[in-house]
Amino acid sequence: MTQVNRDLSWRRSEPPISTNEIPSWDDTELPHLRSLTIPGLCFTRGIAVASLKTLVLSDGPRTGSHDIFLSALERCSRSLESLTLHRWVHPDPVTDALASRITPVVPLPNLRRLEIELQYNDGDMPPPTSLFAGLSLSPSVAIHIDWSCNPENTRELLRNHLSELHFDSVSLHLSGPPKTVSVHCFIGDTELLSVRAHPTLRDPLGHKAQSLVTKFLEDHRYATATQLAVDLDVFSQDGCTSLVQDDALRRFVDAFPNLRRLDLLGKTIGRAKLAMAKAFLDLPHPAAYHPTTQGTGNFKTLGYVFEVSEQQKAQNPIGFVDVLRAQLDALEALLADSAAAGSSRLHRLELCVVYTSLSQPHPPTETYPYVYDVSASTELTAFESPLPVFSAMFPSGFTNLLPLALSFAPFAALWGDAVTVQLDQATVYGTTNGSVTSYLGIPFAEPPVGDLRLRLPKPIESYNGMIDATQVGPRCFQLLPPLRTDMPAELLQDVVAALTALSPVETQPESEDCLNLNVVVPAGTPAGANLPVLAFIFAGGFSWGSNTQFDGEAIVVQKSIDMGQPIIFAAVNYRLHAFGFLGGKEVKDAGVANLGLHDR
Repeated sequence: MTQVNRDLSWRRSEPPISTNEIPSWDDTELPHLRSLTIPGLCFTRGIAVASLKTLVLSDGPRTGSHDIFLSALERCSRSLESLTLHRWVHPDPVTDALASRITPVVPLPNLRRLEIELQYNDGDMPPPTSLFAGLSLSPSVAIHIDWSCNPENTRELLRNHLSELHFDSVSLHLSGPPKTVSVHCFIGDTELLSVRAHPTLRDPLGHKAQSLVTKFLEDHRYATATQLAVDLDVFSQDGCTSLVQDDALRRFVDAFPNLRRLDLLGKTIGRAKLAMAKAFLDLPHPAAYHPTTQGTGNFKTLGYVFEVSEQQKAQNPIGFVDVLRAQLDALEALLADSAAAGSSRLHRLELCVVYTSLSQPHPPTETYPYVYDVSASTELTAFESPLPVFSAMFPSGFTNLLPLALSFAPFAALWGDAVTVQLDQATVYGTTNGSVTSYLGIPFAEPPVGDLRLRLPKPIESYNGMIDATQVGPRCFQLLPPLRTDMPAELLQDVVAALTALSPVETQPESEDCLNLNVVVPAGTPAGANLPVLAFIFAGGFSWGSNTQFDGEAIVVQKSIDMGQPIIFAAVNYRLHAFGFLGGKEVKDAGVANLGLHDR
């Protein structure tokens, strides 16, 4: 086997290594080579063995060698699962000749993670369009881009890839020092795109970091998102003016027309949080919103962190009370003005009190950062005892807006018509509409994904933490039957009307993680009431439908109350078509036939 005798590491100040010195490996020589870390200019087709799964390249490629890089990548493309490019520069100067030719495209069907650190300081250097144009990525790949330079329009560079994705959650993280802005985009619980930039330089037109942050926010507006979190993690006043801009953040929130949840975390800097909260309240309800419909996920939730800094505590051990009161006054005024102006009403307001020390910013979380997931502050709870009645901190008119319940740890919730029940060690939050209480989207089995895909349902052993049962959960993947167009027009009209009436909630998302149930009870039903239970299993030919197909709230439970014979209504989801009723001898022999029947 060819041996590499020369150190392949290099610095740009040193003469580049000649590609003639790089070995050439046959697939039979290294059949089990899974991971390779090497400078980018040394990565050639000769060493890109087909067995590679993890590839880490740095400082490359050099001018004129982008085609060499793509050719090498093509050799190991079928097996590659992770690709990391450190300190990557623009692969080729863009000339008329280069722009006019067709960039070869390398398919990466099994790639699960793409991490790129882009670095260039030449003001005339264009963004690396040919790099992204040469990669064909699957929708499931997680892309992480770090602009170690002034950021370019990432959405434009990844236009073809992002056009296939519809993010439902977005998190924005502003931190400093050093000044950093990052955005994290999720589908379900999976982060599929993160982009980080360090806007400290001037761009070629002389714009300052402040305008670069504004441009970054404009580049990352995703209209499909229903959840948005903004974390103001700035620990230096010097970094506030260029990073935290009230107007830019307000416009950022305003660009998410389908928002149903906004989480505002981190430090309280001026009126930035209030500006974003106002933009959220001013947004109209999503198009699918109906004022008479409860628990369909179209109501608005605002999560809001009240922050007390270490400096304030040092000046006065209990002076944080005045700080919190001022923040509550401002939020009360905002809610009151919003209500007076006829803006959309909040369904739930979640409040959290945190204590921030003057330390370095924290890294963004790997999941969407809900306010109710913020850890308890042990430093702050130590000062809870001097407050005989914490609710006295609230302005007298605050509780007229919504019912109030607030505590220090770990989070506080201000609920509109909220009720709770205990399920094992978990607190389940539901909603009450008149005389009916609904608990929606409660998981009853482990998510049937990964190793549990096409397996018998696995019960949840124990419930812990908090379960938000105020919104319907996702439905299982649907396969709607085609309509026969040769039937008489009147019959076709009746069939369409029947299918429409039986259709699930139109905005209900689809997911493999769909094993959830809805429970509707008469409001105030005590434990041990032993009411009859009506279990509803939806129809749909084992290929479509969901637990929202039948209105158990109005048609069943409310009617039973009116008749003086109250009952409980429960409706479950179950896996459909190929996920729940896969056929074949192999399926039968494996004991995994009719999984949808096992689900219910």
